[in-house]
Amino acid sequence: MLIAPDTQQNFLYALYFLIRHNALPILYLCALTLSTILALIRPTRARILFMIGFSLLLFAFQYEKHIQEPLLTQTRNSLITERSSQRVDRAISLVVEDVAHRTFKAMGVISLMSATFMSIQPKLLKRLHNGQTKEDAEKSAE
Repeated sequence: MLIAPDTQQNFLYALYFLIRHNALPILYLCALTLSTILALIRPTRARILFMIGFSLLLFAFQYEKHIQEPLLTQTRNSLITERSSQRVDRAISLVVEDVAHRTFKAMGVISLMSATFMSIQPKLLKRLHNGQTKEDAEKSAE
């Protein structure tokens, strides 16, 4: 089955721009899949935190791109009925646009940082218990 050259080129352009536009969520999804597989094979707290962190970052991205605007419109339509209120509108905008999105992102980053610390911590403790002082362990870590 032959495909016309212009159709092939259009398909490649569409694939390129699809990947380019969604590079960050694809990266989050790959990391989430890998951390989920590793957590299923050998569960540890750190792997579970990696899984939670990447899922929160993926959700924060999708929230910003697809959920935020419809939720904002729906909430405004529900709470502001007959008479418009600037205070209510500002509060809705603040919560839906700023607080929720930043909270999801911050929780994801904190979860990843905690998982990283939990992964590194046993190695540092092992060095400390092998007779190294804290300063020696820090020098060898550099």
